[in-house]
Amino acid sequence: EAQKLASHALVEMPRNGRLVLFISQALFATGDYRAAAALIHQAATLLDRDDWGYVVMNYRNYYRGRAYVDQMRRLDKYIKENPGAAYARFLRGYQYGFLGHNKQAQTDLAKAVELEKRDQLALELLKTFGGQPPKGGADPPSEESPPPRPGKTSSQ
Repeated sequence: EAQKLASHALVEMPRNGRLVLFISQALFATGDYRAAAALIHQAATLLDRDDWGYVVMNYRNYYRGRAYVDQMRRLDKYIKENPGAAYARFLRGYQYGFLGHNKQAQTDLAKAVELEKRDQLALELLKTFGGQPPKGGADPPSEESPPPRPGKTSSQ
């Protein structure tokens, strides 16, 4: 229901990056990990770096009880069953990083970059959370995937 209402609001406010992040989080909650990851990428083009993790950093405002923990466990299970799903690794690394779990974020984001070398946001987040690009590095950004917007690094 939240996803449906937020998607309708997005029609009225298509450049609201925080709303895009909220919809991404709703998709994460329903298990649509590919779409959730894609919307994080979209939101990053609309927001200043300081807001890239807004919903995750404020998850207590959006979740009750253990719902967030349960969703993360479902994502863990999905990754175990689909180890080559770069989008799922990206999504979990993003969540961990903005929760302040930098080591876990580095592991997942490095794997996401290894699996999908064109993912410049995963590479940027990997660096933000203190990680190093995997050996062989990522491909340079293409015209289709512009580099992340400059700005201050979110607190770690």
